[in-house]
Amino acid sequence: MEPRSTFEPLQDPIVEYGPAGVTIRHVAAFFETDSVTLPDIELIFAGGDVQTIEGGRADVVLQSVLPAEADSVPAPRGSRAPVARRTMHWAPALNAAIIVFVALMLWTLLRRRARDRPDWIGATSQVADPPAAKWITAGEPRAVASFVMGRLRAELVARLPEANETLSVEECLAVVQRERPDWPVSELADVLHAIERASFAPAVPHDVLALLDQVEAVARKLVERPVEVA
Repeated sequence: MEPRSTFEPLQDPIVEYGPAGVTIRHVAAFFETDSVTLPDIELIFAGGDVQTIEGGRADVVLQSVLPAEADSVPAPRGSRAPVARRTMHWAPALNAAIIVFVALMLWTLLRRRARDRPDWIGATSQVADPPAAKWITAGEPRAVASFVMGRLRAELVARLPEANETLSVEECLAVVQRERPDWPVSELADVLHAIERASFAPAVPHDVLALLDQVEAVARKLVERPVEVA
């Protein structure tokens, strides 16, 4: 059946076979009383013959099944109040972020004040030491490492001219091992290799600060050992 404004077919026709014959059921939803024209039926026999049976018409009458009393149908309920949205409070997160930021700034200031490195003892060069902590904070740890390498090599040359700055680190250590075995050669080798790595590779700021402490300790040992004059 074709849908109309008064009814709507809900599914395809249902065919039921029985002793009395064939029953065809149409399931539809009706909205008003109406007269429906049923579709024609085509019968196909075993021998191939085809017979068409007119569907006819069906009068559908709708009748309310609700009680006739006026108060049988409850009045519709009123709309519910809008559901309140969850309020987001940003104050705790903002306060935590401010506390962390202030603590980080205080920690940085205290660390910079406590580590004004390097404090070269007995350095022969008149060039002023760079503010190491400031350079590292500015993102230049490799520049600090390169400067420290130059100052340490200058310190070695001042006390051992044969270990000039044109030599590589390994050649410089070989000269120190040969000429001054009384010096802390192993500590000096560790420091020189660490500075060389920090000069050409990304360095972590706190690693560079720790390296400056090691350089200062080695430089102090060199100063404390007198230079022997033949």
